[in-house]
Amino acid sequence: MGLTLVEGTMIYHVDQEDTALVTVRGAIDMAQVDEACKSKPLEGSILKISTVPISNCVLVSNISDTVTADTVALYFENKNRSNGGPVEKVDLFTNQSYCLVYFVDYMVVDSVLSKEQTLDGRRLEVKRYFQCIGRAEGDTVERIFKRPNSVTVRGISQKIYFLHHSVAKKEALEKELIMCHAKVNWPSSDNIGDVEICCLLSEDVKDCVNLAKTWATTVKERFEQAINTIEVARIFVVQDILGKVNDKLGLLKPNAEINIQIHENNICLVGEKDALPNIKKDLERLVQETQEASEKEKTWLKIHISNLKPIETQMLTADEFTSRMAHKYTDCTVKIDQNTNTIEIEGVNDLVNKIQIEMYQTKDTFQKTDINIPREAVEIYMSSIVKDFIDNKFKRKKVVAVWEATNETLLVISRNEEMLRETVDIVRNAVKIGKVYLEPESRSLLQLKPWEHIVTTLNKEHGGKLSIKVTGDAIIIICTDDIHNSVFGTINAFLDKNTKYTDKLSFPRDIHELLLRHHLQDMLHIAKGQHVEFREQSNGFELIGTKMEMQSIRKELESFAKRVKRKKHLVSKPGISEFMDSEKGRFILKSVGRTHPVVVRTSDDDSEDDNTIYGTGLFGLINPPAESVLASCTGSGNRKIHVFIGDMTDLNVDVFVNTANEKLSLLSGLGKALVQKGGDAITRECNQYIETNKKMGESALFASTAGNLKAKRIFHISGPRWKDGHQGEDDKLAEVVFKALHQASGMGYKSLAMPAISCGGYGYPVKRATSVIITSVKNFFREVQDSELREIYLCDMKEETVNGFVEGLEREWGASNVQRFERKKSTSVITSPRTSVGRMEAGKNNQDPVFAHESMRSRGPPPLKRNPWIGTPLQPIKLGNISVTVHKAEIAMHDIPVIVNTTSRNLDLNNGTVSKTILRQAGHEIQDDLKQMFPTGISEGQVAITKGYKLKCSNVIHGAVSNWDGQKTIDALKSFLKICFEETQKLNHSGIAFPAIGTGNLGYPKDVVATEMFTAVSEFAAKYPQSSITNVDFILYPKDGETIRAFEQEITNWSKGSRKGQGRARCYDHIENLAKDGAEEHIYDELPDSIPGNSNEIVIGNVTISVRQGDITQENADCIVNSSNEDLDLERGNVSKALAKICGNELLKQAKSMQGEMKRGGLAITKAPGLQCRNIMHVVARDSAPGWKEVIGKCLKKAKAERYRSIAFPALGTGIRVVAAEAAHVMFQAVTEFVTGGCGSLTDVRFVIYQPEMVDTFTEAARHAKGLGLDVVGGSQVQQLSDKTSSVNLIFYALEDSSIRNAIEQLESLIDGEVHTESFENPVIKRLDDRQNQAIKRAAEKFNVDLKVTDKGVEIVGIMTNVHNASTCINRILNDALQIESDKKSALLLQDVVQWYYIEVTEEGDELKPYDQYLNFLIEKAYKNQDDSAQYRENSLEIVVDFKNLQEYEKGETDENKKTKIVRKDVYKDILTETPKEWKDMKGNLLVHTLLNVDPKYAEIEKAFMASAGSGLTVQKIEMVQNKSLWHQYAAKKKQLEGQNPPGTVNERFLWHGTSEDTVDSVNAHGFNRSYCGKNATKFGDGVYFAVNADYSVQDTYSRPDQIGVKRMYYCGVLTGEYTVGQRGMRVLPSKPSGNPHDVYDSATNDLQKPIMFIIFNDTHAYPFYIINFKRA
Repeated sequence: MGLTLVEGTMIYHVDQEDTALVTVRGAIDMAQVDEACKSKPLEGSILKISTVPISNCVLVSNISDTVTADTVALYFENKNRSNGGPVEKVDLFTNQSYCLVYFVDYMVVDSVLSKEQTLDGRRLEVKRYFQCIGRAEGDTVERIFKRPNSVTVRGISQKIYFLHHSVAKKEALEKELIMCHAKVNWPSSDNIGDVEICCLLSEDVKDCVNLAKTWATTVKERFEQAINTIEVARIFVVQDILGKVNDKLGLLKPNAEINIQIHENNICLVGEKDALPNIKKDLERLVQETQEASEKEKTWLKIHISNLKPIETQMLTADEFTSRMAHKYTDCTVKIDQNTNTIEIEGVNDLVNKIQIEMYQTKDTFQKTDINIPREAVEIYMSSIVKDFIDNKFKRKKVVAVWEATNETLLVISRNEEMLRETVDIVRNAVKIGKVYLEPESRSLLQLKPWEHIVTTLNKEHGGKLSIKVTGDAIIIICTDDIHNSVFGTINAFLDKNTKYTDKLSFPRDIHELLLRHHLQDMLHIAKGQHVEFREQSNGFELIGTKMEMQSIRKELESFAKRVKRKKHLVSKPGISEFMDSEKGRFILKSVGRTHPVVVRTSDDDSEDDNTIYGTGLFGLINPPAESVLASCTGSGNRKIHVFIGDMTDLNVDVFVNTANEKLSLLSGLGKALVQKGGDAITRECNQYIETNKKMGESALFASTAGNLKAKRIFHISGPRWKDGHQGEDDKLAEVVFKALHQASGMGYKSLAMPAISCGGYGYPVKRATSVIITSVKNFFREVQDSELREIYLCDMKEETVNGFVEGLEREWGASNVQRFERKKSTSVITSPRTSVGRMEAGKNNQDPVFAHESMRSRGPPPLKRNPWIGTPLQPIKLGNISVTVHKAEIAMHDIPVIVNTTSRNLDLNNGTVSKTILRQAGHEIQDDLKQMFPTGISEGQVAITKGYKLKCSNVIHGAVSNWDGQKTIDALKSFLKICFEETQKLNHSGIAFPAIGTGNLGYPKDVVATEMFTAVSEFAAKYPQSSITNVDFILYPKDGETIRAFEQEITNWSKGSRKGQGRARCYDHIENLAKDGAEEHIYDELPDSIPGNSNEIVIGNVTISVRQGDITQENADCIVNSSNEDLDLERGNVSKALAKICGNELLKQAKSMQGEMKRGGLAITKAPGLQCRNIMHVVARDSAPGWKEVIGKCLKKAKAERYRSIAFPALGTGIRVVAAEAAHVMFQAVTEFVTGGCGSLTDVRFVIYQPEMVDTFTEAARHAKGLGLDVVGGSQVQQLSDKTSSVNLIFYALEDSSIRNAIEQLESLIDGEVHTESFENPVIKRLDDRQNQAIKRAAEKFNVDLKVTDKGVEIVGIMTNVHNASTCINRILNDALQIESDKKSALLLQDVVQWYYIEVTEEGDELKPYDQYLNFLIEKAYKNQDDSAQYRENSLEIVVDFKNLQEYEKGETDENKKTKIVRKDVYKDILTETPKEWKDMKGNLLVHTLLNVDPKYAEIEKAFMASAGSGLTVQKIEMVQNKSLWHQYAAKKKQLEGQNPPGTVNERFLWHGTSEDTVDSVNAHGFNRSYCGKNATKFGDGVYFAVNADYSVQDTYSRPDQIGVKRMYYCGVLTGEYTVGQRGMRVLPSKPSGNPHDVYDSATNDLQKPIMFIIFNDTHAYPFYIINFKRA
């Protein structure tokens, strides 16, 4: 194809000759043109074509130097100025005065070129610029060749030198440069760093012009590339060793071409980069080695270190310090010389210092500790053999450690703390120290040659690993652990083989007697041939020999003894039991025993019901006593495991295990018991252990002496504390048990007793602990089958714990392999003295409480100790209406309506001992109840009340008290007690029981608690005399001796009246006073302090009759009885009024509707709204005792018909002409007769007595009714004690049955009738009370006679002497009973004439309290007999009633504050008189008020006083005394005198009586009584003196001035009546001449003609009208 070129358009590239730009006409097909060029070469060359983009750039020349690119851009963008457009960029070349302007739109270029352009005053030359050819359009280029100048390349001379001298490198470089038209001119000198390169280009070289342009650059690049492949390394070498290094350069053997040069102190390495690093390292090492060698020559050092302790150098050696240093510092040597304790370090100075520093640092990292060792072990620890032995243990355990012994301490050092602990264990356990405790029988063996031989042999065999020392009671063995068991075994074997023991073989008494008396030769024959001595003793046989020898003979002797036959034989004859114990009876038994080869005993003599044989010495108990061992089983290896309940310290075992705390304090529990029995030696060893070891760690074990105990050692062991069961407690407990057993086994012991470790204070659950212990014992015997232990006792004193052990035994060994034992009374190995046990058989259902006879027989009366704690509580005391008793018991088991529980405020019953027992006994319901009612607990002063659930009480009062804090807590305790009483009263319960509140962990003083609790009862009883509460029990923990003693003292104080006269009831106990009257012993002396059944409650048939003081309206019976009239008027009568007030209109309406029924039948029943009872039975009152008996009978029958279960009567008739004793008699008689006809559902009859003074009368009637019931009620109440012949069991022992048969035949033939009978038919027998009945019973017991009740009385049966003695005693009891009845009748009459009172000081003031009926009689009798005093006994106290001082006190009492004033008063029936009209209105009984000085009465009294008293006195004030009760008594007495004395008698006089400030209140309240007034005068009798004239009473002796000088005198009305002359010592006025002994004078005087004073002997004869308060002027 053809192309048309535009002429003149071919333009060559500015630089590239083979590139040109052409312009063609028309469109062309570029692909076709390109293909044509490829197919048709041009002059041998193939043309390559490509399109050129249209240029958007212009070249602008002739630009001013000041023009900027921005100026150019703005110019050409201005279309008006340049025809241009938007400029893309401007490239300005200011040094060449031109620029390139690039437009955004290429089409703008033509417009620009079409215009002449001017900028900055210059005409611009503008041409189109073609980037592809690098020139402007139309430019021409002239191509001229110019050879480039030579270039000089500057470089590192070492590199150029290397290239120059490296043939290969040089040739390669020169070839490459030739190709670049260049030649190298190498420097002539090796140290010149510049290289010249000449250009070889010429015009002949194609494209020379272009090549010339880049030649210099290209050549330099080629040369530098060659240079860069070469590396230069310089290593500085000090001048000192440069020569030495140079000498060694030949040792370097590079793998590539390397040039080595030395310049000054540098060694230069030149070579290829890849090869240079290896040779450089070699050279550096060479230089370093040369340098080090040179340094060594200059700094070599050798030092010796000797300031370390020998053990430290030993530790460095053990730690391989020298070998480690040799490995770390090869050019140094370290040597340790143990002999000289020096360390030598040799080497370069710096390294030596480093090693030295490292040595000290290593030493400081070692861990060290001191171990205290017993003094005895020091020597063996210092033995070289033992040291080697321990070091070998270190090696086997891979332990790095050393140790040394000094004095009693081992210093141990190891590498670190963990390894140190292991080291300590190894060192400690490597040497064992043990003792073989010598029994007395063994000690002499150690003085003999065989023992010396044993010791010599052991020492020779074991060298320095053994030390044997002998002390007084033990062999101390110190040896290494590997020979421990062997040495102990050898020594124990020697002792066992050579020790001669004395053992006692004890048989039951009768078997022993049989063998001794009839078969001694047989026993000796068995022992013949053995090396055992056999000796007879009184209660057994003594064996002397070795253990093995005696074990053999024992078995044979025991087998022989077991052949003994035992047979019981019953002998029945009248009185045979007493006869067999008489001298004659015993002679018969002995005679039979001598005639036949038998032994005969009565069953009561035989305290052992089996043929158990006991050893009491070496072998302990062959069969443990059944009362102590609950279960036994045989474990592996025929070992015995027993479960023991009781005191562990009584066991005969080798080892006791004691659970100890970390301080090893033995102040409580088992530890305390061990010290008490074992002595202070135990405490001393424990203290020494703590001094040495500071404390016992968990699971630690310390073996101490057992002191005086039967055991040889005590293992004190620290058990684990219970946390939550997930802290490994079981494993720790098992470890402790295993350790104890292993230690005992290792020491050769045979038996061990262990408690329930970690129970109690450490909180371990009992069942879990006992299970772990049992399992551990079994595992121990399984693992240690060669253990020496043969018997294990698992012990505790609590049922729960030992039951846990028993269950564990059955679980581990199977129930079939565990033998359980029933608990029964202890069987003593030593025969007990014969005891007073009965021999009469009780008839079938023929006993009752009055004459219940527990079979009696004895040689004489056994002593009955008055110990209130043996089987009975302390003798109760009476505080008001409340009986207070102290018991030793568990409160949760107490039978009473309410018990009190003290717990925490959150009411968690698991807190506190009392709470826990209550929770356990009551069941979980009680805790659930508390959580529901009090989810957040209780606040201070609040209580929670629940039901009793499974307890014996109805309710439980729960409360919380704080820790002891002095008076604050006392007040809180008082408040708590008060709340408990009030809540119990609200519940209408009759009794409440308290624990000893706060005396445990709360820290309350025991005596303070006792005082406050008794005081609280007394205060409550005084405030609520009619409370439903009649019994308060204080329940004390039986083992809390201190608290028990505090309450014992307190109840004694109250019974003595030490609490300000409170606590005693002032009641006369006939029996108690009979028992102590005179020097002659009385049978009552031997009665126990508390007689069961001697209470205010009796049972007749199926009916229980109770007597109580209280308000009948408070009773909760089915029905209460009220006496009224036919109109059922409830406004009449005290009880009716009270019922109407409480029940209100509802009761009044019912009563009105029942009036008709009341009139018809005399009885009506209403409801009881507002009362605790269900119904009220109203009856028409009667005026006689027989009438009331009929009424009561009707009430009982009605109650039976209504199916009532309970009914309550008041003291019916006692307010209407019927005396209390008569009313009580008919009421009990009515009930007794009702019972004979059948009682139906009615079984509870109550007599509720409002008047306290009547309670004793009704109680007495109850006792008589109980006696009468014997011959009225019939059947079970009539006693038939042993109405058949009595019997005695005889027990025969023999080897042959025939011997027993022959002996029985002879015995029966020897017994003859020896029994006699005597009867007592005194009618008083039917009226005896409980204690009189008990006295008769005791008489029968004392004199060994049988006793029974007949229709007419009682009958005794026995041998003649005993019957005579018992008869004398019983007759005395009956005579005393008749005398008591006579005295009671006299006392009943006297109580309507005279009453003695004692003055009780209360918070409200003085209060008169009457003595009981009979005591009143006793005091008045002594008073009239002119005795100095009356004495009586109450609650075992001797009480004195002192008539001289009118005081009552305990015999021997000297403290006036503990003496009580007494008062004697005449008794008059109430004669209500009008009070004096001048009295003011008053409330209550007493008013004392001050008269105004304007009151006419004031002037009258003042005038009378001043006229009678004399001058020099001034009246301060005058008071009037208004006392209603004194006035009525005085007025009644005055009226009596006016009626009985002759007319004209001056019965009343107004007299004066001086007094002191401290007696005024007593006189105002109680009148004149010699106990507090009138003591100063006795000349005319022991009465109260009144003066006719005031001047007599003005004397300071009579009217004593107070602190401010005020004196006081009474102006009195005195009933002098008919009087006589008084005499010294007169107490009672004499009879008048009329001859009637009861008609006595009214007063006494000093002189019948001129009386100046009058004396009265009864305070009703005077009334204190006015009190004159005056002073001396």
